[in-house]
Amino acid sequence: MHRTAVAMAALAALFLAACGSSDDVGYLRNDALGTHDAGITFNEVHARAVLFDFNSDGRIRGEELEYPDDDEFLEIVNSAEEAIDVNGWTLGCDSTGMVLTDLEPIRPGHALIVFSRSADIQNFDPGPDNQAIAADGLALHNNGDILGLRNQEGRYIALHWGGGDGCEGDCELVDEVTQGAELAGDLLRFDEAWRPGVSLARDPDFEGSWGFHAPLQDDFRWSLDDSVVLESPSASPGRRVDGTDFDDTMAAGGPGSGTSIIPDHSSHAYSNL
Repeated sequence: MHRTAVAMAALAALFLAACGSSDDVGYLRNDALGTHDAGITFNEVHARAVLFDFNSDGRIRGEELEYPDDDEFLEIVNSAEEAIDVNGWTLGCDSTGMVLTDLEPIRPGHALIVFSRSADIQNFDPGPDNQAIAADGLALHNNGDILGLRNQEGRYIALHWGGGDGCEGDCELVDEVTQGAELAGDLLRFDEAWRPGVSLARDPDFEGSWGFHAPLQDDFRWSLDDSVVLESPSASPGRRVDGTDFDDTMAAGGPGSGTSIIPDHSSHAYSNL
């Protein structure tokens, strides 16, 4: 293993132990059980959309905030050994809830990428056998927000970060997600401030610890026409945390790189304008 990769892995382990994030975010299937060790779960969140054109629409939101932050996204994955139909499930934050429709079942070891704010994703390549949608009204606040996903049997998973703009202190999910439902696993909390252009992600994918996404050591073209070049991006929508494609072998506890999250000790906080 390259020395840089070893150093990143060691720093990531120390950081995650210090910040105390829980990895028991939970897994969902089409039943009322809350104890699955594989299934539908959150894998990556990108809520500070600057520097990279992840939705491949030809626009990059710079520090002047001249464009909408429609490069923000949530990555949902299936770690089970069978495809799972999420049509009729509800995705929500502190202000908006939406019912997922018109989707193919998420294949084992693959992903659904949800872009925020009605992003133009016509040129985005979600990766082999993955799906991508744009969610009107879904806005991911940088300093503090919460995301939840509920199946039709009354179980939901949730991820919370920060405590600033968007919802002061503890955020609360909309009723569409929580009313009459029970939490599967634990509420995953991550208290660090966001870094511009950097995701929070699991490493390894599907089941690993959460941390800031390390810059990938290459340039990537995740646009259908190959026109958008991402130079060492610090996120990987529709790809594993090391930038390689998802595949069926990643399901149910398959191998991951284990080297692609790094700590951030910045005290900066950013607002979602």
